[in-house]
Amino acid sequence: MTVMFGFSQSDHRSVIVVDVGSSSVGAAVLCVHADNSVEIIWDYREFALIHEDSSTTTQVKLIKTALANVFLELGQAGLKALKNSGHKAEVDSVQVVYSAPWSHTITKNISLKDEQPFAVSADMIDELVESAKRHDEVKGVQEVAKELDLQITHGGVVSVTINDYQSRQPIDQQGESLNLSYLQTAISNEIKDMLEDSVQKFFPKAKLSQYSFMYIFYLTLRNSHPNTIE
Repeated sequence: MTVMFGFSQSDHRSVIVVDVGSSSVGAAVLCVHADNSVEIIWDYREFALIHEDSSTTTQVKLIKTALANVFLELGQAGLKALKNSGHKAEVDSVQVVYSAPWSHTITKNISLKDEQPFAVSADMIDELVESAKRHDEVKGVQEVAKELDLQITHGGVVSVTINDYQSRQPIDQQGESLNLSYLQTAISNEIKDMLEDSVQKFFPKAKLSQYSFMYIFYLTLRNSHPNTIE
């Protein structure tokens, strides 16, 4: 799991990471130092006995029970371990990763072509991103998301190609075709709402971030191999 941290004047931060898996919920209390080294203070995982023939209602009920139990452990044993560690007792942020079937990932490809070479600009990239958000198929996804009670959350550009070649730094490059891959994620409203309520109850001052597993997986690969464009 990749965790994205920022630092204030303090030399470390206390962070909680929550993993909402397909049939379990895990949590860890971390101390993240200014050099991005991570110290695991406490961790815990609760399993939900979800069977293949379980109804959707039953699956949601079981994962919500696991989520509630994890936050009870966090509020007691997790915070006690953090206090005893000697690190900052106040939690700065809670970062959550959702796996399927609680999250879904959608990737859209938007292209721009011209017979004459053109220079790629930041405004051009922004326009393609907006086009990806407005695309008819994305509207269809939004309708399905509403029907399945999913909320489309964050999105991001995961690939830019110029003349069919991927580019890490496309701005000001010349080409006759530009293709952008844009990733969006949708998260189960019922699970998301319960998690947000739990964070507000136990860690009201903490900043909350929520991502799909595939989005974090992409960031992990990108950060692990920064010199590749694949």
